Amino acid sequence: MEAKKGAEISKSPNCHDGNMGISEGKAVSNIQNAKYPYCQNGKTDILDKWAQNENDLPLFPKEVYEHLPPFLDRVVKSAISPSDRDILLTGSLSVLSATLSKVCGVYDERIVYPNLYLFVSADAGMGKGALTLCRELVSPINAELHAISKQLMAECENSNERKIPMRTLIIPANSSASAFINTLSDNDGVGLMFETEGDTLTQTLKSDYGNYSDTLRKAFHHEPVSLCRRKDREFIELDCPKLSVVLAGTPGQVRSLIQDSENGLLSRFMFFNVKFEKNIRNVFAVTDIQKSKTEVFRQLGEQYKELSGKIEREASAYEIGIPPLMHGHFMEHYNRLNNECCEAIGNRMQGVVRRNGLIAFRIMMILSVIRHMTDSYYHPMPEGLSLRLECSDEDYHTALIITETLLHHSAYMFRQFEKPASSVLANGRNDRRDLLYSMLPGSFTKQEYLSLVRQLGFSESTCNKWIDRYIAEDLLHHCGHSKYEKAHHIPPHTSSSTGPP
Repeated sequence: MEAKKGAEISKSPNCHDGNMGISEGKAVSNIQNAKYPYCQNGKTDILDKWAQNENDLPLFPKEVYEHLPPFLDRVVKSAISPSDRDILLTGSLSVLSATLSKVCGVYDERIVYPNLYLFVSADAGMGKGALTLCRELVSPINAELHAISKQLMAECENSNERKIPMRTLIIPANSSASAFINTLSDNDGVGLMFETEGDTLTQTLKSDYGNYSDTLRKAFHHEPVSLCRRKDREFIELDCPKLSVVLAGTPGQVRSLIQDSENGLLSRFMFFNVKFEKNIRNVFAVTDIQKSKTEVFRQLGEQYKELSGKIEREASAYEIGIPPLMHGHFMEHYNRLNNECCEAIGNRMQGVVRRNGLIAFRIMMILSVIRHMTDSYYHPMPEGLSLRLECSDEDYHTALIITETLLHHSAYMFRQFEKPASSVLANGRNDRRDLLYSMLPGSFTKQEYLSLVRQLGFSESTCNKWIDRYIAEDLLHHCGHSKYEKAHHIPPHTSSSTGPP
């Protein structure tokens, strides 16, 4: 994308005399620090900060919701719990990122766009279905594109020209590799893959016709993607794909998709792990269709379509940047996170941290342009010119808080992928039973044991029987209410390949 001259607007609320929201003379070190979730909980030891247990994973602190752009504030108002609110926020940021193809910024000397990859991991019935509401935010835009395709088809009804572009925003995950790239090409490289069952994508990628995992990895960085088919002498090349991906699934489905910590998809996705909670909410709290969440989000989708139309009309492109005085703070922030993650988890976490920084910048772009959508002052630009917007202090810090919280979730997933995948996928019941025993710590609670069972994707009822079997075989001792301790020997039939990771 060639940079164009255009007007520049500072969005920082405290901006005076061109100081971009920061008082003149203040050093970078004096900039307000982002509020880190684990520091708030008093956990300062590095090993304690980076959670090894699902129950220790943080939710977004309240500061995130105090300064959201007005539209996103309306989106999260209907949440029924803190985790539901976090899902709605991350889901809406991700789906809306697919509609901002005219928005860009410079990161690491490269032009980047706001597109995000998200995977919400939760057990069945634990609320990840809230993502379907986020889909409603872009459904009107998707429907309008479909209507355009139908109109083009009708106009070509009596023509020999049958190669009509398939205009759409949402692309199904169960597409063949060629159909996937073709659809992206028909839409100028723009698309949103949205699936609430992660194994839909997993099964497609495993098939001979649908292996486009490399396309997903390249598209995250807007790298060229090409397709050549000898049969039709067809050659398609996407110079700059702008793809967003939103998936949901169980922990087992995550592992089936990514398989190990060396898979490049792991560091490209934001992960949000929903904790298990034993309760059933009131399903009849709302009985009026007009007040249902489905209807509320449909209305929000229509509102967003109008707002995005304003953005389309205002300028040919939007260039988002952060105040220069924030650059040092950003680098200091990510150097700290990188040092902590490498020390607490391992050097291979550096790839996850680096991409988390890119994700943070993308969220800053999204927050900035969505806030601009609701700005009462309209800034129409001459045709062909771009509009430069500056990320406000609030949106900058909100993005850092969100991404640091999500980095804890990614670090937790990284630890899970470091464990032997081949053993998890073993077919024999004894192999699975021995694997579970080998991965249990020396002493543990029932909640910790159930968390491990869910991570492995095993049946809880079956594993409860295995616990009784361990005790009967003197491999495990019940030493108090919901507390267990392993004996100092291993099952005689345990294979050497399934030892502790």
